[in-house]
Amino acid sequence: MFVAATPITVPPNATITITLSHDASGGHNIGRFRLSTSSLPAAALKLDGAKVPPAIVAAINAEPAKRTPAQKADLTKFFRENTDNPLKREEAAVAAAKKSLDAVYAEIESTMVMEELPKPKEARILKRGEYDKPGDVVPRALPAVMPPLPKDAPNNRLGFAKWLVSGEHPLTARVWVNREWERFFGTGLVKTSENLGSQAEWPSHPELLDWMASVFQSPKPQTSTSHPSTLNSVWAGT
Repeated sequence: MFVAATPITVPPNATITITLSHDASGGHNIGRFRLSTSSLPAAALKLDGAKVPPAIVAAINAEPAKRTPAQKADLTKFFRENTDNPLKREEAAVAAAKKSLDAVYAEIESTMVMEELPKPKEARILKRGEYDKPGDVVPRALPAVMPPLPKDAPNNRLGFAKWLVSGEHPLTARVWVNREWERFFGTGLVKTSENLGSQAEWPSHPELLDWMASVFQSPKPQTSTSHPSTLNSVWAGT
């Protein structure tokens, strides 16, 4: 059974022309077929006729004045769900618009956005690492051996992000040039390029890594041409 995807509005005294194309092998045609019209939606059409629940039939056959509130509610619901009416068409349009909007959102990259709490949560030392044994409060702070936060920077994630790119410390530069080295030679001076912390491997040439980081931190860093400016200087010094 083939059903039109959307209702077709036919003006008064109009003629509907339906063309059937038979592409079966051997030139065989459909032996018998029937064309029917209905005001019911496609989902309610069946080969053996539309099925109307007995409760709906009873409500229709009852005198309008004697219909109970439950019967009236059932009739309204059945009408809205099983007939072509303005409300159903509008609901279908809204559903199609939402589907189209979801398709657009699915193509857009998303990222997490964090917001600071009005009052930061306390962080405590855990005695022997056990979560049920909190110790002293640990305030937000940078390691004492590192430069402080930039002037007027808040003591939160935003301030820490500004500190990371401030150029007042070698951490960011060391990570960057190590990854650039890895891009050129397959392995970074620190093999664990994703981790330069206390559990990372020791640099194969620590002095070279320090020097390259200092070049990258020069007053006029050239990120787009960091390859020749930094690496050519290495070759010139060897």
